[in-house]
Amino acid sequence: MKVNFKFILSRIATGIGKEAEVVSKKAKKTSDTEPVNLNKSVSAVIGKSLVQITNPQLLEKIQRLSKYCETEARRFQIDGKNIKMCVFKNSQQGSNYGFWGKIPKSTQLYYFKFTDNDHMLSEKLASDLYKLAGEKSADLKIVSEYEKSFFRSSFLKREALASRYIPFDEPIDYEDAKAFRRGFGADCWLANWDVAAHGNTVKSGSSIIRLDVGGSLCYRAQGGRKGSVFGEDVKELISFFEGKSHSEPFLRDMTREELVDSLMRVVRIPDSSVIKLINETEGLSNPEFLKDVLISRKNYLKKFAAKCRTTRQLSDEKIADYIKRIEKEVPKTRYKLPFEKIEMSYEVKGIDGTSLAEHLTIAQKRLYEASFEAYNSSKLQKIKHNSNDLLTKNNMLHSTYYTSLRNILKDGITTGDLRLRCYSGTGYPTQTPLCADFWDVVENMSIKDYFSRPLKKFAKGELNFLPSARQDCDRDIVFVVNKKVVNRTLMKNSFLVDGGETILRKDGNIAGHQPDIIIRHTGLFLMVFLQIV
Repeated sequence: MKVNFKFILSRIATGIGKEAEVVSKKAKKTSDTEPVNLNKSVSAVIGKSLVQITNPQLLEKIQRLSKYCETEARRFQIDGKNIKMCVFKNSQQGSNYGFWGKIPKSTQLYYFKFTDNDHMLSEKLASDLYKLAGEKSADLKIVSEYEKSFFRSSFLKREALASRYIPFDEPIDYEDAKAFRRGFGADCWLANWDVAAHGNTVKSGSSIIRLDVGGSLCYRAQGGRKGSVFGEDVKELISFFEGKSHSEPFLRDMTREELVDSLMRVVRIPDSSVIKLINETEGLSNPEFLKDVLISRKNYLKKFAAKCRTTRQLSDEKIADYIKRIEKEVPKTRYKLPFEKIEMSYEVKGIDGTSLAEHLTIAQKRLYEASFEAYNSSKLQKIKHNSNDLLTKNNMLHSTYYTSLRNILKDGITTGDLRLRCYSGTGYPTQTPLCADFWDVVENMSIKDYFSRPLKKFAKGELNFLPSARQDCDRDIVFVVNKKVVNRTLMKNSFLVDGGETILRKDGNIAGHQPDIIIRHTGLFLMVFLQIV
C-alpha cells in the first residue's frame, strides 16, 4: 500500500479533527494545509451558504474570488473566538499586504490587512470617529491569525485589521459630489488625505461609505508618518482644494451652506465622546497626543465655521478662494522649537523614528519650550566643590565623564557640552539639561550608601546616570547639585514632567538616553559633590 506522507505530516501538525473543507482525493481525509480548488465550484468553499446569500453584490464578489483565486484554510481569533476561514490567496487590494477570507457556511466575508500594529489601531479609530461625525465607514476589527506548528497544534501568529465586506454599487464619481461634500468637515478633521482616491470611498444606493481610511490621523496610506503636518491647525481646509488633491473635483462647486453644515457635524461632537473612543482603542502609541490634537482640531473648525457664518462669500468668489480668505483670520498654533526634528527617547518602545511633534501634547510642548529657554539662560553658571557628601531631597544627581570635569568646572554644569548623545543633530537637546532627581532618597544619606542600594530602589530616570564599572567606560563622576540655586523654571520643568505624564515619565526626563541600564559597582568611584554658586 502506498503511504501518503504529506497527509500524515499535515495531520500531525494540525491535530486531530475535521479542520478543512476539502477532501483529499488520495487520502480521502481532511487537511488544513492543502489548498482548496474552487475553480470548478463555489460551493466547495461556502457549501449550502450559497442559497442563503440574497445580496447580488456579495454573491458576485464571492464568485469572482472563487474563479480567480486559489484558496487555503486558516484560523483566526475574532471577537475572542477561534474561527476557521477560507482564505483567497493573491487577493490583495491596496498598497499593504492582505487578502479576502470567508467563514464557511456563512455569509460573512472579510478583508484582512496586515501592516504596522499602531497603523491598524489608528485606522480603526479613524473609522469609528467617522461614525461619530455621522458618516458611514467600514466595520473594522483587530484580529489575530493562527500559525500551524509541527510541535503545537496552533499559536497566535500576527495581528490583522479585518474589514467585513459591505455591499456597494461602485466607487464614487462626480455625480456623487453633493453626498461626498457632506463629510468634508470630517475628512479635514481626521486628515484623510486619500479619501477620494483609488476607490477608498464608494456609493451604496444614495449613501456614501468611506471604506478605506488608512490615510487618516498620523499615518499616510502606505504606512509613513505625517509628522508635524498633522497638528492643531486643520491645513486640509486648503490642501483638499489644491490641484493634486483627489478631493478637489468633488469640492469645487461646494456652497458656503454645505461647507458650514459639514463643519458643524464635527463641531457638535462632544469632547468626551472623542476621549472615550481613544481610550477604548487600547494599544495606541500616542493616545494623549491624539486626544489633545483631535479636540484642538475640532475647536479650530469651530472657529472657522463661526467666521464663515459672519463672512459673506463674494458673488464671483470661488469656494476655494473664500476658504483661503477665512483661513487667514483663524488663529494658528506656533512653536519656537522644531519638534518634528527631535526624536522620541530610546526608552519609549515601538516609536522608532517618531518625532516629539506627534507624541507630546500642547502642554508638554510648552513645557519643553520653557525648559529649553531656561536651559539657555542658565549657561555659564559657575560651580564649586563642596566637601559634604550627604544627600538630601534638595539635591539632584548629575553623572558625567571624568574627562569632562575640567570643562564642567570652567563653564558650569548646565552647559550644552555635557549633553553628549542627547542631541538630535538639529542643535536642540532632546531632554532637559538636568539629569536625575532623588525621588526616594533618605534624608542625610551618603553618596556611598545611595549607590550601594539594590537596583530596584532606583527610579528609571536615575538608572540612566549610575556610574559604570566597565573598563572601557570612564563615566564615573557623579555630581550632586543643590536644586535651590538652579533656575526655578528649569528645575520645575525638569522634574514636573516625570510625575504624571504618560510619555515623558518613561526615562525620568523628556528624551535622549540609550535604554541599557548601567551596571553598578560597589567599589570606589571618584565622587565630587558640587554646588552651583
